[in-house]
Amino acid sequence: MLVVRAEWARVRSALVITKKINRLPSASTLMHYTHYCHDAHVWLVFIEYVKSDKRLFGVVVDRVSWYKMDNGKPLALIDGYSFVMHSRSTKKEVWRCRLQSHKRFEWIQRDDGKQLALINGYTFYKHFRSSKSEGWRCSNQAHKSCKARFFLSLDDVYWVKTNTGKALAVVNNYPFVMTNRTARTEVWRCRQQKHKRFSWLTSRTGRQVALIDNYHFIMTSRSAKHEVWRCRQQQHKKFSWIEKDDGKKLALIDGFTFFLRNRSAKSEVWRCSSHSHFRCKARFSISLEDVEWVEKEDGTKLAVIDGFTFFRQKRNITTQSELWRCSKKSRMGFTWVRKTCGKELAIVNGYTFYLHKVNSKTNTWKCTNGKCKGRLTTTNDMYRSLVRSFLTHTHQPPQISTGAVILWQTEATVEPGEHGSSDKRLEGEEDGPEEGRADILRAKDNTKETRMTPIRKFLMGYDDEVTKKSLYIP
Repeated sequence: MLVVRAEWARVRSALVITKKINRLPSASTLMHYTHYCHDAHVWLVFIEYVKSDKRLFGVVVDRVSWYKMDNGKPLALIDGYSFVMHSRSTKKEVWRCRLQSHKRFEWIQRDDGKQLALINGYTFYKHFRSSKSEGWRCSNQAHKSCKARFFLSLDDVYWVKTNTGKALAVVNNYPFVMTNRTARTEVWRCRQQKHKRFSWLTSRTGRQVALIDNYHFIMTSRSAKHEVWRCRQQQHKKFSWIEKDDGKKLALIDGFTFFLRNRSAKSEVWRCSSHSHFRCKARFSISLEDVEWVEKEDGTKLAVIDGFTFFRQKRNITTQSELWRCSKKSRMGFTWVRKTCGKELAIVNGYTFYLHKVNSKTNTWKCTNGKCKGRLTTTNDMYRSLVRSFLTHTHQPPQISTGAVILWQTEATVEPGEHGSSDKRLEGEEDGPEEGRADILRAKDNTKETRMTPIRKFLMGYDDEVTKKSLYIP
């Protein structure tokens, strides 16, 4: 016979059985265990353990009943809840309930705003919080050294069963029941009256979508403190602007006012006016990049941002994402050169940029002056279209590096010329060699006359001293 001790906290869904001795306990030992179990709400369990086949036979004395499942594993039954062995060591065995949670608790709020959990008349405070769980301890722990505690999982969903056997989905401590089911999805609605406008949708693949007022929200990011859910639509809340006596603006949405919390170069964050008093965490963000939508004659839509038009190039139905590209080429003139060491440089308005970072879709070019913050971003393809730029320099344009080889040049108000086209030459100039000519862009001035720039003369094969001196080529 083995005497084991079953530690059963009043709110913890785990049964820990610790092996103590290999003989029957004496009267004093049994009395000591009885007092200990009374203080910590633990019961003694006597079982017969056979080491040969590692099975449990015997009869338990208190509120624990032992059964054997179909697969041969033992099953402990306490107050109608079944437990299976979770782990085993030389000193103890851990038995966990097969349900995620079976203790009904309520939430109460203190005067200072902190929350307490109320279970069977006992209050618990939050002891710690991690990325996956929360630990709550008894409020009398500091005075009476009470060891009662429980843990909450911070997973998106965990499942419980009611007394009638129906399944419940618990999301952030709110119970949901299944109201509709199709071949691909299931719809779960909150059981509480105040959350009627909120429902939870999940697919068979595990993708979770929150449904609020018939608008779909998907979780975009998650941390230990909060989760960010974004609506699939860009804007669906109608709000108005009101002005205070001091001239500041407030946003009015559904009768609630919001003030401007912070502002960046691309967006604004507005928080609820009750944040300082009631710690309300409601907020919304506004993009400062104004987008206007226009419709072409063929029915397709174009997005207009800061005077530039964008067309939809690609759409992903699975991720509900769209790729929009600018319908115009860059207005700035680019000249791509290669140094003697083999590295490329971009010349924009006389300033040189080197390749700073390469991503899967874009390239970042920084000014060759280390203290300058000028940079530009281009697409990582053969076109090298401009994505964004910051061309405010704090220095004068440098000279072209000695020995640089010009690859090609693009300008804003130029048109592509045909290969081998006969352009009007200046008087006294001869045709260059036909081989190795590059397609160049003919710059047009107000008089619409073609000029022979030093770069053009170099590309066309001229080898005079004036061209070398203008391009700083030895």
